[in-house]
Amino acid sequence: MSENYPTIYQKARKRSCLSQEQAADALHVSLKTIKAWEYGERTPSNADVMYMCEAYGTPWLALDHLRQTADMLQVLPGGITLQELPTAAITLYNRVMAFANKYRRTEQLLEIAEDGTIDAGERELYDQIVADLDGIISAALQIKFAEGIKKDRPTGGSVRQSGPQSPANDCKIIIPDPRENASPTFGGKEDGV
Repeated sequence: MSENYPTIYQKARKRSCLSQEQAADALHVSLKTIKAWEYGERTPSNADVMYMCEAYGTPWLALDHLRQTADMLQVLPGGITLQELPTAAITLYNRVMAFANKYRRTEQLLEIAEDGTIDAGERELYDQIVADLDGIISAALQIKFAEGIKKDRPTGGSVRQSGPQSPANDCKIIIPDPRENASPTFGGKEDGV
C-alpha cells in the first residue's frame, strides 16, 4: 500500500477525484462511514465495494478488496498483477497453450479423475496441475482488471481524454478568468492602438 493512502478504499476514491462527501452521497452512506473505511477502522462489505467500483470507476478495487479480506481462505491464486491489456492477453494465451499442449495437463487431469479419487501416486502430479490452473486463473483475472481497457466511444459530443492519465490525486479544476479572453484578434485594431 502506498504511504499516501491509508487504505485501498481511499486510493480508489482519490483516483475518481471525488471528495469524501461526494463519495458518501454516491454510495448512500454517511461521511463517518466513508472515513471509517478509508482509515481502516471498518472494512466495507462486498456489496459496498461493488458500489464503490461502479461509483469510482475503479474495477481493480474489487480484486484488491478480495485479496485483503479473503487472503486467509486462499481463494485467489498468487501472481495476479495489474497489467496493460495486451500483456495480460498474451500471458493468458501462453498459460492456456502450455497447459493444453506442452504439459498435456488436460489428459493428465482426466487420467487422475477417471476413478474419482486422487491416490498417493497421483498427488504430486495433481498438485502441479492445480498450480498450472492457478496460473491460468491469475492470467484471466489480469485480463478482467487490465489497465487501458478500451471503452465505448462517448456520445453526445463529449470528449474522452486519450494518452497518459493524470496522476492519482490530480483533481484540479481550471476555472477561466473572464477578464483574460483567449480569442485572437482578426484584422481589427491591435491592443492599445
